[in-house]
Amino acid sequence: MPPDFCPTPGAHSTALRNFAEQYPGVHLDVCVDDRMIDITAAGFDAGVRYEDRVPLDMVGVALTAPEDWVVVGSPDLIERVGRPSKPEDLLALPCVETRIGDNSHFDWELGNGDEMIRLPVRGPVCANETELAVGAALEGAGFAYCLPRRITDEVSMGMLDIVLPEWASQGPSFMIYYPSRRQPPPGLRQLIDIIRAREGLTPVQVGRAQPRNHIPRLFWRWRNSQRWSSGGTYGIRFQ
Repeated sequence: MPPDFCPTPGAHSTALRNFAEQYPGVHLDVCVDDRMIDITAAGFDAGVRYEDRVPLDMVGVALTAPEDWVVVGSPDLIERVGRPSKPEDLLALPCVETRIGDNSHFDWELGNGDEMIRLPVRGPVCANETELAVGAALEGAGFAYCLPRRITDEVSMGMLDIVLPEWASQGPSFMIYYPSRRQPPPGLRQLIDIIRAREGLTPVQVGRAQPRNHIPRLFWRWRNSQRWSSGGTYGIRFQ
């Protein structure tokens, strides 16, 4: 999975605990990896990726709604270098650069649709993991780019501030997927329902496997953005 799917240590612990309590006979083997892997060749029953990176021959079910990406900075940093008033201001300010799974730099995307701007920001730190990026932002090393779900507590406590909120950029949902030619393993539907319930989404019917492009009601399409184009894979085995 892309590590951002579990951006805080306890992000999905409740869902996993609920699953373990309800289905004690099922053992979950979970692997978090920022690389794109072939879940079938690696022996996994299912995987989690950003929706736009799920292979079209897989069955895909959205686990979250599409989420906005925002820019955050510490009060100390904003006092020292100033608050950006427009996206282009970030090009002259220290930022925590983002490296993605294929080892390339990711240009921050701000805004949506035709107004979207991609910025090749630069700064004293480059990170390929959200925890490092947020940690650097907390220390005042630079502005960081992340999902609001990751910095909810830091924002509420005044440790970080969202800048340019009107330029938040909507990204794709996280999606769990599995081979269309296989019967879903026991426990998969239940795990999906538990995670979706935690995200405030309704249960879905995971029955006969169908190719992803035959089940548009189960996911949001995301065509315009190149966000995290090499985002990783979350491998899950049911035992």
